[in-house]
Amino acid sequence: MQVYLKLFSTIQKNPAQQKTVRVEPGSSVSDLMKQEKINPDDVCVLVINKQDATFDTRLKDNDLITIIPPIAGG
Repeated sequence: MQVYLKLFSTIQKNPAQQKTVRVEPGSSVSDLMKQEKINPDDVCVLVINKQDATFDTRLKDNDLITIIPPIAGG
C-alpha cells in the first residue's frame, strides 16, 4: 500500500514537500520511521490526516503522515 510522508526542518531529507512511500499492509508509524531511517527522538509532532497520532498508529492506504521535529529558538 502507499502512504504520503511530509517531513519538516532538520529531518527533511528531500526538498520535495511530500513523498510517496510504499509500506506493507498493517504497518505502523514506527515501521514507516524505521524504513525511512527517522529517529523517534527527532519527532515532536506526529499527525496523520490532520489528527494527532502515535508511533503505534496503524497506517491505511493513502494516509498523509506529517512529522515535525522539535524546534528551538530564541
